[in-house]
Amino acid sequence: MTTPSSLLNEYLIIIPDVPHTIQKRLKVRPQHFVELKPDIASQKVTFGGAMLEEHLKPGDDGPQKMCGSAMLIRAASQEEALERVRKDVYTKEGVWDMDKVQVWPVCKPISPCSRRLFLGPDTLDKLYAIQSPTSQQN
Repeated sequence: MTTPSSLLNEYLIIIPDVPHTIQKRLKVRPQHFVELKPDIASQKVTFGGAMLEEHLKPGDDGPQKMCGSAMLIRAASQEEALERVRKDVYTKEGVWDMDKVQVWPVCKPISPCSRRLFLGPDTLDKLYAIQSPTSQQN
């Protein structure tokens, strides 16, 4: 059974890289981006990026000193969120250290989750309902 998009939970995923895998990461990075496109389009992945040892300083040449990834995944369950991570090329190619993955249930301040929490499901439905203009007749 498919969970309606508005009812998906949010999970912050923090995954360090296996040490000394930066070259492997850079090699499969284009495939990682291609595989993410459908999940970004469907808003199942709403945030993501590399974790850095530090930001580049002015005058430094790249690449960035990446040491892992952080992402926000919308899923029906924690297991479903982890399944998305397991199927990623970074996992399959041994870039991400899955023994050290952290999964945190989160509720962003402005998100479907927090709207349900603060406004209630009825208010949310009314707030986002598309209503057609009506004409009043006397």
